[in-house]
Amino acid sequence: MPLEQNLTDDELLELEELVRDQEIDQARTSFWDFCRVISPDFYKSDREYLRELCETLQGVYERKLTRPDGKPYTKIRIELPPRHGKSRTMTNFSAWVLGVKNTEKIITASYNDDLAQDFSRHTRDIIMEEKNLSEQIVYSDIFTAKVKQGDSSYKK
Repeated sequence: MPLEQNLTDDELLELEELVRDQEIDQARTSFWDFCRVISPDFYKSDREYLRELCETLQGVYERKLTRPDGKPYTKIRIELPPRHGKSRTMTNFSAWVLGVKNTEKIITASYNDDLAQDFSRHTRDIIMEEKNLSEQIVYSDIFTAKVKQGDSSYKK
C-alpha cells in the first residue's frame, strides 16, 4: 500500500509542505533545481542536455568548472539547435544569479535590439511573477530579490 493511503489529511498536507520547502531550498543552491521548480513543464528529468547546460552555467558562475591546468573557465559557448531552451535557460540563469547575489551586473548582447529587450523583460517577469495557485512556487518563494520600484522597465 502506498504511504499516502496511511496518512491523515493533516499529515498529507504536512508532508506536501515539507517536500515544497525542500524544493525551495534546493532551488536556492542549484540552478537546475531552480529551473525545474520555476518551469517543471519544460525542465524535465529526461532532458539531460538541459541538466548539463544548467550545471555547466552554474559551474562557470561559481568558478568550479576548471580546465586541466586547474584554472576556472570564465567563458562558454552554447551551441544547441533552435527551440532547445537556450534563451529560456539564460533568462532563468539571469534571474537565479540575481537571487543568489542581487548586486551582480548582467549584460545582454544580441544581434538585434528586440531580442535583448525580450531577454530583459522575461527576466523581470520571472522575478515579479505572482502566484496563480497557492501550491505554485514562484521566484519570491525562493529568493528575496525584487525589482526596484521605478526600475521595472525592461529597458533598464
